[in-house]
Amino acid sequence: MEFSENNINKVCLSFYETSSDFDNCDLESSQLEFLNSTTTIDNCDMEYSNIVSTSLDLDPTDSITIRNNTISNSLVPAISITANRNVEIKNNTIENNYIGIELFETKSVDIIDNNIRHNDQGLYLYHSIITSVSGSNDISSNSNNYANNRDPQGLYAAHNCSWELLGNTQNDYQMIVNNGKGNLFFEDYSTPAPFKYNIIHTNVGTHPYLEIDEFAQSPTYYAQNNYWGTSFDPLTDLVPYADIVYLPIWSPGTPPPQIEYDVAEALYYDAIDNETNEEYALAELKYKDIIANYST
Repeated sequence: MEFSENNINKVCLSFYETSSDFDNCDLESSQLEFLNSTTTIDNCDMEYSNIVSTSLDLDPTDSITIRNNTISNSLVPAISITANRNVEIKNNTIENNYIGIELFETKSVDIIDNNIRHNDQGLYLYHSIITSVSGSNDISSNSNNYANNRDPQGLYAAHNCSWELLGNTQNDYQMIVNNGKGNLFFEDYSTPAPFKYNIIHTNVGTHPYLEIDEFAQSPTYYAQNNYWGTSFDPLTDLVPYADIVYLPIWSPGTPPPQIEYDVAEALYYDAIDNETNEEYALAELKYKDIIANYST
């Protein structure tokens, strides 16, 4: 089913096990709702409108592609995706909504080069795996447009997410800045890896730039090779400070260092030996070390 250059006003369009395409459409006060469906939404202007997609059968052949759109002023999440596989959200402007993007139980999601700004909350991930927030996303100035008890208002990942937060090393940069109640909050084993080449800072309020709450014993979290701004104080801007490895600090525009393959290879085989000997905690630490320090 194809929609091209249509004006869609004050309707809810629902699709069940259907393939659909929206191209160059204008939507006002409308909802696009997809269940077990494949869809592409491209070059649309959506005001007071939103997208909801859910998969009940976890069909790996279904896909959701949302790119080159402007989505603004929605009183509900602009994009809400539950249990879908194969999702691409790319090059959209998502502004002045209740929540920019929320993902629940998703798999294989790419969030690339979006402007996610001036929402109550920018991006919320819940138990989503193989997810990439990468390229030059601008997740900034998200705070308190509408009443919301979710904190912080930049990017929140919770409940065993497996994902990466990986910015460009050259222009354009990935930015998570000036979000009202904090830029980044990771809880319940949801710290990204790799997590590098991001610009993270704020001049709004006194909330930490990065807060992690995973209830792990003797944890180590890797946040090296990010840029934290000129007013960065790790003692107050990183929580818990003692458990977060943030050095070296990346300088935007600097190319990534050459990978020391001999060191990484030795760590990798040591980790395999730890697994063989059922020393799983040691193996996990070494794998995380490889991802944090020897990947590009």
